[in-house]
Amino acid sequence: MIANKNMAKYYENARTKLLFQKPKAIQDEIAKNPFGRQACDLTHEVVKLAESWDYDGLDENGCDWENNYPF
Repeated sequence: MIANKNMAKYYENARTKLLFQKPKAIQDEIAKNPFGRQACDLTHEVVKLAESWDYDGLDENGCDWENNYPF
């Protein structure tokens, strides 16, 4: 595993992907209360997804270009 991957990019892309999958009401709740339950749940999901991308060797967008995924 290469240690110089930019984890911040993984986290940013995972947050964007997961946040826009949430209903608009939950997105608004996260924006209004960034330390609330919904935001904590989103953070947990983001960390799991970003670290799984890193572990699986995917790029910062979650794509495995060596094995032609997502094609």
